[in-house]
Amino acid sequence: MSIILPTSKPKYLQNIYANLQRIHYPKVEYIVIINTSRARPEIYYEKLKDLAEIRFLVLNESYTLGDCLNYGIDMAKYDYIGKMDDDDYYGAFFLEDLMLAFQYTNAQIVGKGVHFVYFESNFALGIRLPIAVPYSLEEGVFFENRYTRGPSLSGGTFMIKREVFGKVRFPPVNLGEDVKFLQECTRRNILIYGADRYNYVYMRHGDRMDHTWSVNSDFVYRQAHILQQGGDFLPMITV
Repeated sequence: MSIILPTSKPKYLQNIYANLQRIHYPKVEYIVIINTSRARPEIYYEKLKDLAEIRFLVLNESYTLGDCLNYGIDMAKYDYIGKMDDDDYYGAFFLEDLMLAFQYTNAQIVGKGVHFVYFESNFALGIRLPIAVPYSLEEGVFFENRYTRGPSLSGGTFMIKREVFGKVRFPPVNLGEDVKFLQECTRRNILIYGADRYNYVYMRHGDRMDHTWSVNSDFVYRQAHILQQGGDFLPMITV
């Protein structure tokens, strides 16, 4: 598989390194897209070059996040193409989780619908939906281990069959490119599947400007169902 990983904040380089070092998958290439002119590309090369099969692309800020993803798609050499974020947590079996879903479904797109969220400001772990409504068990069943429609997956968890990109590409925007992509895929009857919630955590940072979706973290917190406050969250999110 090919994984596209856009990044514009050098402070998340260590997190990228930790994720790529942690993930187990036998055959994967990473395409790291450095979408900023404020960082020296060589710091990425030196940090990441020995981890895996990895390629780099440098695009300045005039290229939107959607543009970056489409460039990555054109570079990708494998038939399954995924998308990861630079600041979230990915467990060792994250990629294996998604690829397994293609074996028992007819999906063309797989990702995490219901997913864990960690709030750095108060050390809280919760679960949330991929849409802006409060979590409930009644709503949650529509997004986990089943086919879904529309913007029903967390944006940092997509795994997509190459054939999809002959019909739909990411729009050239910096905000909501994942939402618009899934909406268009639904319109074209492309099958979307929400896998289980494990081995991925959406990290919510204290500074909302660290996020593409810059809504106040209190808003996200109120929508989540909090599972624990403090302590090690890894046992709860790892399978």
